[in-house]
Amino acid sequence: MSVDYSLSSSSTWIQWLKEQAFDQTLSIKITTNGKEVCTLNGRDHYEVNIPEFTELLEKALMTSGFIELFFSYSDPFKPTSKINSANMEADMQKWFTNILTKRFLAIDTNIIIDRTLSVLDLINPNKILNVLPIRIPRLSILELERKTNDTKNDIEKRLMFQGYSELLHLKDKGATTLQDLDIETLTGFTKISGSGRTDSWIRREISNAKKIPKLTLTEKLTGVSIAKFDEYVFITTDLVNSLSAIAEGIPTIYVSRMTDWQNKLRKGNLQQVARFLITLAVLHESINVEVNSKKFELVGMWHGKTVWDYGVEHARYRFLN
Repeated sequence: MSVDYSLSSSSTWIQWLKEQAFDQTLSIKITTNGKEVCTLNGRDHYEVNIPEFTELLEKALMTSGFIELFFSYSDPFKPTSKINSANMEADMQKWFTNILTKRFLAIDTNIIIDRTLSVLDLINPNKILNVLPIRIPRLSILELERKTNDTKNDIEKRLMFQGYSELLHLKDKGATTLQDLDIETLTGFTKISGSGRTDSWIRREISNAKKIPKLTLTEKLTGVSIAKFDEYVFITTDLVNSLSAIAEGIPTIYVSRMTDWQNKLRKGNLQQVARFLITLAVLHESINVEVNSKKFELVGMWHGKTVWDYGVEHARYRFLN
């Protein structure tokens, strides 16, 4: 006998959690295959309690903003600065705005997979993504595609699909891609994709984008122009990639985790809790959730899941009591 499931987006889950949390403490228990994964408890801000860390749990914590992050900025022409996500609400938007004055933020593939930028929006009530001028290197997208197609690990593939949810989210917030690539670059990158040289090609795409002059319509029609060029700041979670970028003269933001992060998890808001539940459901395919005694199954992966489902982060569910 078939089981009927309902479909609900991330925003709908946030609203439902708000209703359950109204004027009371929220207690959430997550299990899979009869084993407890974690619990979340709190009122307004929710603490994650974990009996045993797993790789899947770590991925869900990272992409939901429960892991404390440091953002370190290095620029050949400006003083180095850094900030951590503990200062997110008060100072993060100002920090980014100062760095990105008249410049664009070019993102590495790992920033997409870790969902670093949408995490900023989850944590910050000012919605940082609304003011970040984001440019996505086309080679970062190709590398995500390569990782998704090549991996034989089902869990890794599901994580890559979450990266595509991030891409769709960033595009919805106004992010655009860098210039089209020539056929030689595409062919060359395809040959080396997955090797240790992938990062250098993405950096080269960013460096080349800086050399393309910006022309107004009048300048294009008349052929008379004053050379003006876009400037970029690269953001990555890869230490070696960030060091190489800085050595090549590319202003860079390196994102790292706080030392001993397992013992210093952030408390999260309901937006983060909803992202956390849906991500765990995707990575595990399905989870069982108990919210203040209300029990339901949450399904993150199913046959026939569409681009739209990934874009709005749909999950299927059925109540168990």
